[in-house]
Amino acid sequence: MKFTPKRQGKYDMVLVVNINGVGDDMLSIPITAHSKPPKVRIEPKEELDFGKVFLDFEEEETIELINDSNLKAKFKITPQTRET
Repeated sequence: MKFTPKRQGKYDMVLVVNINGVGDDMLSIPITAHSKPPKVRIEPKEELDFGKVFLDFEEEETIELINDSNLKAKFKITPQTRET
């Protein structure tokens, strides 16, 4: 069984097992969990300075995502829109 919390906080739930042709609620298993965000930081943390960049030319800088906790961190990169 996998547990994927979608919000921070405490979870108190029950897993109910139904058996087809036999009955519903044959077994219930309590599930508890506490979800909290990992401690992550980005380096450099001040700013990314691209200097002077000509229109429609691409400059590249590197950032590092550092997870300072024992929890897994999930992230995604959102593509830039033409307007931004």
